Amino acid sequence: MHSRPLDAVAAASLMCLTVDVLSSWMASNRLPLNPSKTQFSWLGGRRQLEGGIDLPQLAQIFPEITFSLTVCVLE
Repeated sequence: MHSRPLDAVAAASLMCLTVDVLSSWMASNRLPLNPSKTQFSWLGGRRQLEGGIDLPQLAQIFPEITFSLTVCVLE
């Protein structure tokens, strides 16, 4: 999903709804979704990420979500 940093709360809310729908579909097909391994990753330029996204505010609004500005590649 693409959004401006100022719209981060709305984007996270929409993604939560999407994950809920996905989780319901997976459960109906006997597939587990592990919430503790599900993360939101914000991608963008350094200036965009440093000045525009308030991670403490997002963590307060959505305590069940782990937000990350970095990605770890598992090989």
